[in-house]
Amino acid sequence: MNVSDPDDHDAVNRHNFGFRIVVSEHAAGTVVVPEGDLDLCTAPDLEAVLATKSGPVVVDLRKLSFIDLTGLRVLLDADAHSRQDGMNLRFIPGPMVRRLFEVAQLPDSLWYVEAR
Repeated sequence: MNVSDPDDHDAVNRHNFGFRIVVSEHAAGTVVVPEGDLDLCTAPDLEAVLATKSGPVVVDLRKLSFIDLTGLRVLLDADAHSRQDGMNLRFIPGPMVRRLFEVAQLPDSLWYVEAR
């Protein structure tokens, strides 16, 4: 898993080339930015990161270059858990995620916020 500081531009993921997760802690909460392909190989990494977070969390999906149904499941599961435990999880939409909902003909039930 490659979880890095947003200022670490040399981060390299030995197992999932092209995928990393940038986590930024702020006074208002945490921002999680998965970058690259969110798929069968990388979805467990994002799932593990989200499982460790509490309080307000925003997942910025704009830097995903690809997402498959495994990645979508991680987002939907995290959203469902958030609604149950009050984590206050929100998403900044990205074109790959919106397209997957459209292609899969699934209702888009994620809670979105505007990018700042």
